[in-house]
Amino acid sequence: MSAKNYSTIEIVKAVRNTESVSSAELEDMGRRYPLLVAHAGTEAGLVKILSCIPAHVSGRTINKGLRGDEPEVTDEQSDEEIEETVAEETAAEKKKRLANEKKAAKTKKDKAAAKAKKEAEEAEEAETEDENDEMPEKAKDMNKDQLKAKAKELKVNLSKCKSKAEVVKKVQAAINKAAKAAAKAAEEAETEDDGEDDGWDI
Repeated sequence: MSAKNYSTIEIVKAVRNTESVSSAELEDMGRRYPLLVAHAGTEAGLVKILSCIPAHVSGRTINKGLRGDEPEVTDEQSDEEIEETVAEETAAEKKKRLANEKKAAKTKKDKAAAKAKKEAEEAEEAETEDENDEMPEKAKDMNKDQLKAKAKELKVNLSKCKSKAEVVKKVQAAINKAAKAAAKAAEEAETEDDGEDDGWDI
């Protein structure tokens, strides 16, 4: 003879009303379900037991049992109830998934925006550097020794200059002239290179 598989409610009733079962049955319950028997005797224990009800047992199933629509609350549900529970869980999971996807998309968008901003700043900085490279030097920003060195480099005669302003003016003129000459030479060199490419081999 196989051992009886007691339901949760049978064990709770037996513990709370020991006269409803034999001592042998109560002893069997305690041996097989020690934690359930231990919790069934107290209010806090009952709350603990209720918290262990499987998730697929809906509140409607419990409510039906309390209302007396069903003779006993069981772990079984109708197909309709199971589908409703699964649908609720699926909707919650979908909502969570969509929230995670939205968060990931925002993070990706922020990273892309930050990358684009950094690239734009680097491009602007590089462009500014190129512009600065193309601009002639400023004589007014040079000190006395630098002015003398630049004048010597460009072969500028400063003997007739009576003030620093005159020196700056004369050196700047020489710098501008040298810059224009260099630009013109570069342009002519580029034109010559283009002309060589246009020739026909006969």
